[in-house]
Amino acid sequence: MDPTATDLHNTLGVALAGCERFAEAEAAYREALRLEPRNVSAHSNLGNTLRSQGRLAEAEVSLREALRLKADYPEAHNNLGIVLVQQGREAEGQKHYEEAVRLRSTYAEARMNRSLSWLADGDFVRGWPEYEARFRVNRKHKPPPGPRWDGAPLGGQILLVTSEQGLGDSIQFVRYLRPAKERGGTVLFDCPEPLAALVATCPGVDRVVSRGKGVTYDTHIPLLSLPALFGVPPEAPTAPVPYLTPDPARVDHWRRELAAVPGLRVGIAWQGSAAHKGDKLRSVPLTRFGPLAAVPGVTLCSLQKGFGAEQLAAPEAAGLGIVDLGARTASDMADVAALMMSLDLIVAVDTALVHLAGALGRPAWVALPFAADWRWQRHAETTRWYTSVRLVRQGAWADWDGVFARLTADLAVAARLKAEGRWTGTLAPADGAGP
Repeated sequence: MDPTATDLHNTLGVALAGCERFAEAEAAYREALRLEPRNVSAHSNLGNTLRSQGRLAEAEVSLREALRLKADYPEAHNNLGIVLVQQGREAEGQKHYEEAVRLRSTYAEARMNRSLSWLADGDFVRGWPEYEARFRVNRKHKPPPGPRWDGAPLGGQILLVTSEQGLGDSIQFVRYLRPAKERGGTVLFDCPEPLAALVATCPGVDRVVSRGKGVTYDTHIPLLSLPALFGVPPEAPTAPVPYLTPDPARVDHWRRELAAVPGLRVGIAWQGSAAHKGDKLRSVPLTRFGPLAAVPGVTLCSLQKGFGAEQLAAPEAAGLGIVDLGARTASDMADVAALMMSLDLIVAVDTALVHLAGALGRPAWVALPFAADWRWQRHAETTRWYTSVRLVRQGAWADWDGVFARLTADLAVAARLKAEGRWTGTLAPADGAGP
């Protein structure tokens, strides 16, 4: 590579960033800017890479420099919007999304980011229709053949609803199959195998089909397109919580298995899917739960399965007294759902297990990053999606100390209530819980 070729250094940075080698990507962008200080693309790309490393203030400086040099640069406006939203400056960030879309109306990523910002604000009227831009961002998405359903009465036709994204998304939005069923047809739900048995219990599901298997249908629609179609805000739930039902035989099995586990039984999970682009913001090491394990009258029960579960074997976890239930559950979510019925509380980072607890109506506390996912909206401690779920948010970027200090203090109150026979799954100020 010609060491004086600015564009090659910039392109190398893009390739390295795509491999999540952010420090090397940063070095490549800085070399491009040393050779050509007014290279707008390198400034914008550097800002993106700094953001990926959590260096938001530096990222903002780089992106504003890109816009100083070229005010009509859509990518820099979009990237700056992301940085500002992650800093909690949502109104400023939205303005840059708007400008990116104004400059290039076909800019799918900016449109999707704008939709997520609207949804996080509770602006569902604008947010849901604009969320369709996700399919223009993810070009790998291939819809099934045949006509897409437009919400018209089905008149006995067969509707295929296809799941998308993660397991948590399917659990959260499968509630929308009930109003689809009310349009007068047969509703098939195509979902990952680990969810099949459990979501078959959801109102509105006539049959669950597995991915990759041929099925006959008349019309189809992606699961997360149903909210836009129905215009149903979460304030008017499309299915009462709980809307999933675990198998009674499995519930009895886990009740017997956990009968000897003492105190307040708290299911925990600390690691989401590593494939999720926001996983580094939402996941924590198991050792973060150490103070919770030390609360008198509490037994922590690991629900972690697969990636992250190896931390249970680390020396730092040896003295925490965690009961490993994740290794004992079957591979499907129906077994985990049955297990949750014998737990007093779930405390976890933002994973599919949180959605499962919410859909079952089980009490759960969610440790959220400062820049939380859109579905948890802004600032509130409760969520309109699940009545039994409580949100505990970072007060500042990367401030997990504050989150776990609050969880520990409130867990002590919950353990006392359990010992007194007064634990109902919720805390009130009168119980001595934190604000």
